[in-house]
Amino acid sequence: MEKQIIIKTKPFITYDLTLFTLATITLIITLITVDNALIKIFLTALTIAIIAYTILIAQTITYYITQDKIVKEQTTIIKTTKTIPKNKIISITTRQNPIQRILHTATITIKTTNDTLELKNIKNPQQILETINK
Repeated sequence: MEKQIIIKTKPFITYDLTLFTLATITLIITLITVDNALIKIFLTALTIAIIAYTILIAQTITYYITQDKIVKEQTTIIKTTKTIPKNKIISITTRQNPIQRILHTATITIKTTNDTLELKNIKNPQQILETINK
């Protein structure tokens, strides 16, 4: 019988803020410096595709915390699931870059002796940590 889910959460929309920012900066520079209309249209479409991809990928990931395990599930074309039993955890670290501090999110890294699971851009990281440590 499956244990009851204590917390179910998704990454905050800034899943890959670096890629998003780089694409936007590149587009702005290109629109200012390039005269060719076709290149501008192509790069605008490419930037929109990168931004859409970033948002869509973030929405395909779900994290579950149960009484005895932590699960990362990602469903795109193929569904992948990664599970870490709580009793195998040897360390938990939390990272916050400046943008994550502003948005009150964090990346939580959970390590076992032979595996690592990252919960990226999690809202309310303190609540997640408390739940994991119960």
